[in-house]
Amino acid sequence: MIIRKLIFALFILSLVTLACETTTSAPPATPDMEDLQLAVQQTLDYEKAVDAQLTQAAVQDQPPTETVNPPTQESSPTVTVTSSVPLLSVSMDTNCREGPDANIWKAIGAVLVGQKTEIVAKYDKGHWYIVKNPSNPNERCWVFDFYATIEGDTSTLPKATIPPTPTPKP
Repeated sequence: MIIRKLIFALFILSLVTLACETTTSAPPATPDMEDLQLAVQQTLDYEKAVDAQLTQAAVQDQPPTETVNPPTQESSPTVTVTSSVPLLSVSMDTNCREGPDANIWKAIGAVLVGQKTEIVAKYDKGHWYIVKNPSNPNERCWVFDFYATIEGDTSTLPKATIPPTPTPKP
């Protein structure tokens, strides 16, 4: 509701500013009806997008996590919803392992720069996360967080336990 009032006030302020501007070389510019209709329609579209996001957040009993870009004369409003699932990306290609130790556990995949993968658990006693293996999403693997960037809330993730140490092969 506050957003609507703010948008409406900005809209009125812009119209008043346009009406008050005068130049010495030309008569004051008046917006034509099409421009006004476009501005009103964009404002209505923006309000609908905000209402939809707030309604969705209320139904899910979560605070809204959207970024809404207000409309401009040239564009329509865009709404980007942030995922509630925590994601991991890396600044350097990083191995995805069977367990949380590069000396013991073999790599079974990799998280590459530019990829994002879902975090499914975290290891509290070290700097490791269990993620969906980007090479095989049905498989889970461990990623060291040195090169990692985390998006989203990891506080509700389950705590990971170290799997049994693999038996060395002769």
